Amino acid sequence: LKIMVNKELFDLHIEEISKPITKLILKKLKSNLCIYEKECLVYVKDNLKSILKADNNQMKIYIEHFKNNFPKAIGNFNTEEKRWKRLYKILRKDIFEKEYSNWSSRTKYGTYTFVKKLDLKTCPYCNRNYTFIVDEESGKLRPEIDHFYPKSIYPFLAMSFYNLIPSCPIC
Repeated sequence: LKIMVNKELFDLHIEEISKPITKLILKKLKSNLCIYEKECLVYVKDNLKSILKADNNQMKIYIEHFKNNFPKAIGNFNTEEKRWKRLYKILRKDIFEKEYSNWSSRTKYGTYTFVKKLDLKTCPYCNRNYTFIVDEESGKLRPEIDHFYPKSIYPFLAMSFYNLIPSCPIC
């Protein structure tokens, strides 16, 4: 099922998500990092809005860029945290996972606003199960947010607009 993009939501997402991620990156750049880690974080900061706007083809290009230039920024399935490479850990835990968690609890622009404005009635994967939200006052219930490109492998794509897929819990 094709998800119809809401231009207003798209613009809101890019604006609201780029601010806190940029702050997290700038904070991390002030810490003790090697040149390689700094180069990667500067690259992400300088290209952040483009990364957040990336469609499927552009995400593939970013994945290739990171594989070629910053391979330590990419994770593997089921790797214990103690075995994470330092750059991957910085991107995943200190920046993108932190923002993803904060996004879930925000009231101004968070996951509830995101799924509500997308206005999906059924899961885009199976087109059978309902994906609806219940108002926070009535009880928190919203669709799961799946990542087509797993955030556990590609943390730099964790908040990319087109990588956020509201889906039913089964899918």
